[in-house]
Amino acid sequence: MLPWLTIRENIMRPLKIVKPYAAAFRRNKHTVFHDRAEALLAKVGLTGFGDRRPWELSGGMLQRANLCRALIHSPKLLMLDEPFGALDQFTREELWSILQELWMETRPTVFLVTDDLREAAFLASRILVMSARPGCVTEDRSVHLPRPRTLETTFRPEFADLTNDFRRLIMEARQSNEQARWRFPNVPWITPSPQASSSFSSSPGNLPASCLSSARSCCRRRARSSGPSSCRCRRYGRISPWSTWGYCSIVPRWLAEWVARAAFLLHRER
Repeated sequence: MLPWLTIRENIMRPLKIVKPYAAAFRRNKHTVFHDRAEALLAKVGLTGFGDRRPWELSGGMLQRANLCRALIHSPKLLMLDEPFGALDQFTREELWSILQELWMETRPTVFLVTDDLREAAFLASRILVMSARPGCVTEDRSVHLPRPRTLETTFRPEFADLTNDFRRLIMEARQSNEQARWRFPNVPWITPSPQASSSFSSSPGNLPASCLSSARSCCRRRARSSGPSSCRCRRYGRISPWSTWGYCSIVPRWLAEWVARAAFLLHRER
């Protein structure tokens, strides 16, 4: 919300930017668009607050106004990233019902990112559970609870079973990630060349040979038998201690750990 505009002006802001409303904004901002904004404010319980400034409203009231601003231009796709995460539980549950009512009128496609299992089960028609790193879909399930859903729906056995199933899947995924965090595949290890300078401090350490091709692709050079003393990497400007590879292999520690973990995950999938 822009603090120098009123709540109504903030809600009407997309109409000034998005086509085809932008061309008629000057002509309709005091008539048609004004009535549309007031109608949305009435639906979310903010009648009479259109002339207030954002700093005069509470957090829950601002989230209601944000929903009005997101829906005023009738979008076909709506992407929400934890829109109710900073609110208390009572306000959050109230906004669940408001968002459901607004969605049932126009039915846009909504992508909602949330870490609240009850919120996902209450609002969603389809739930995708993703792993932490690397991000991939571990569960895809449809929600067949009838609409409109109320807070009483959250106490039904089928609702509780759905959230418990997702909670069990998430806990199992966390436990497996913790157990496999530092396990690596049994592959040959690369050690520095004996000709490498002992003062070189940015070596990648022990990395699987099968996954170093991406880490050493910063630039190529000719293989030198006289050691790395005359080899300089164009990108990083450091001397490579591995003269037999034919590449400049300047790899920071964080990248070395990332490559090693990626190699382990690929090895486990095979």
